[in-house]
Amino acid sequence: MALAALQVRADIERAHLEQEENRRDAQRNLLLGLIAAVLALGQLMNDPVVMAFLRRLLGLFNRVPLEPMPQEILFAVKLCFVLGVSLIVLGLAKGLGWLWQRVRHGRPS
Repeated sequence: MALAALQVRADIERAHLEQEENRRDAQRNLLLGLIAAVLALGQLMNDPVVMAFLRRLLGLFNRVPLEPMPQEILFAVKLCFVLGVSLIVLGLAKGLGWLWQRVRHGRPS
């Protein structure tokens, strides 16, 4: 009887460990998906797209000639844009996760 009780307890612990492993796998897959999306966005942001973005942005404030644009500035603008979009997406995902937890578990009293 004691052996059977220990077996049940071991099965429960094994189930908890599997559940934790599945949760970590889901988090890892989400992170890998986010990295892949950031890399894809970086590939889509080629030099003409960055130049059009800068023309639109700077055209709102003043008339700055952009034609002899160094590659370093284009790279910096592209990096800032991709990181900014990534942070926005991460913030939205975190906010939605927090909201989902509140809806699922109810509001604390």
